Amino acid sequence: MEQLSETNLPIVGRIQHGLQEIVNNKKRVKELGYFIAKTKNDNLTYLSNKFEEKYYKQNYLNIQFFNDSPLTIRRIRYNQSGAVCYCLKDSLKGKQKVANKWQEISCSKDCEYRLAQKGTSKPACNLEGTLKFLLPEISKDRIWIMKITSQQSIFNLSRYINFQKYLGNSIAGNYTLFLSLIEQTNYEGKKFKNYILDIVKSDDFKSKNTVNDNVITSNTSTNKVPLDQTNAVTSSASIISHTNPPDNASSINSKEEESNLKHYLLYETYSKDFIKDGVKTNYLIAKIVDINNKVFDIVIPPELRQDFEQCDTGTEIIMDLKLHGKNFIPQNITFEQKILKNEAA
Repeated sequence: MEQLSETNLPIVGRIQHGLQEIVNNKKRVKELGYFIAKTKNDNLTYLSNKFEEKYYKQNYLNIQFFNDSPLTIRRIRYNQSGAVCYCLKDSLKGKQKVANKWQEISCSKDCEYRLAQKGTSKPACNLEGTLKFLLPEISKDRIWIMKITSQQSIFNLSRYINFQKYLGNSIAGNYTLFLSLIEQTNYEGKKFKNYILDIVKSDDFKSKNTVNDNVITSNTSTNKVPLDQTNAVTSSASIISHTNPPDNASSINSKEEESNLKHYLLYETYSKDFIKDGVKTNYLIAKIVDINNKVFDIVIPPELRQDFEQCDTGTEIIMDLKLHGKNFIPQNITFEQKILKNEAA
């Protein structure tokens, strides 16, 4: 690939897989299950038309990263007028809008807006990712951006990018970005289905589809990615071809599969107040992801709080989860690989 110089290429518009709509005077995002393009002005409409011709109701994109930092993650809080405060992930300094002017503020994990308030399912301040890339089949000199609010999607992309950097690989190159429909579980134990972003090298994606054309399919107005195929491509580090296992594979791998089902990756931790018998107690909540990309919010026992608070995104944990009322409680915990916060790379 011809190397692109580090320069501020013009942004042509946004790539989305949802549309904002108003229901009962409230804004919400309607999930489409496929990608659409929005250009920033009418003079560039020809590029969105070209996108429509190439990627009409498709749930994958051929993209190109032009540098080694395509993903920016920040914590941000919105109100009806827009963004009111933000800071880069893990930064101790942020910006807050006061009287329509941005002022510098301190950013702390103990900030009230980073904690879920009573009667709410999530904090007011959440992670938001911005992905910058080229669409070579549409235009080779214009940057497209994608704003990502799904915490699982942010985790998938950052995990992949960070692992490639750990291996010493350049991030600049050609990739396939795709949507998978997966089942997730919230902090109350309720299950729901959601479209999640993931990424693979373009060569791997093409090789995979040569073996199995149905792994990623183009959507029609009613078709989505089949549920029995969404886990066929879940690893952002590799693509594994479908092969016929040996007759004794089930017995050979049974213990390994049982162990894998108890294997989780830590995404983030946050505090939450619980009221029991009229007494308010603060607990640490850990957001974790299993091998099938299911997300769980688990309540950490007080004696393990310090251990979890020291751990950063990507920490590998083996444990059992027990549903106690509406909350998941971890048991038999083993830290397979700890990644400590503020640890030098």
